Amino acid sequence: MNNVVLIGYRCTGKSTVARALGRMLHLPVMDTDDVVQARVGQSISRMVAERGWSFFRAHEHEVIEEVATAQGRVIATGGGAVENGDNRRRLSEGNLVVWLTAERDAIVARMIVDGKSEEERPPLSHDPLADEIELILEQRMPLYREMADLIIDTTSAAADETAVQILDYMHKEGKEICQATP
Repeated sequence: MNNVVLIGYRCTGKSTVARALGRMLHLPVMDTDDVVQARVGQSISRMVAERGWSFFRAHEHEVIEEVATAQGRVIATGGGAVENGDNRRRLSEGNLVVWLTAERDAIVARMIVDGKSEEERPPLSHDPLADEIELILEQRMPLYREMADLIIDTTSAAADETAVQILDYMHKEGKEICQATP
């Protein structure tokens, strides 16, 4: 297996769990949102406001093409990365895909207290936050499910606990990560 890929909706813990898992496995962590922002030199909110979602999604796709073919990484994806069929295919090939879920109310609470929300999480609709989450989750759940090798509910789990669940699954299934490529 090449990499561990974390997918799921906003504020389900993908970035935080990726860092914890990377630490435990002694592997580099790639957060696709962070890479896109660094390359473009703008926050996601600013990119979307000034250039539109299609601009962000095109850069996200480029980053996924690169990181998904690497080896020996823990990859945290943006919540909407699964909307692109090529991204789903690329992220699934030879990687362990873990879908992190959380209850809607937990997601709302996390988004409200998360300092990154305004800069990195622009609105996906004009609906109130709880309604937006419900709508987008309904659209994305089949895509997440299609890709997932493992599903973990993070509603009341700490990042380290979730990372240990992933490690336990890997051990039980005999899945090992390839050595990291530069």
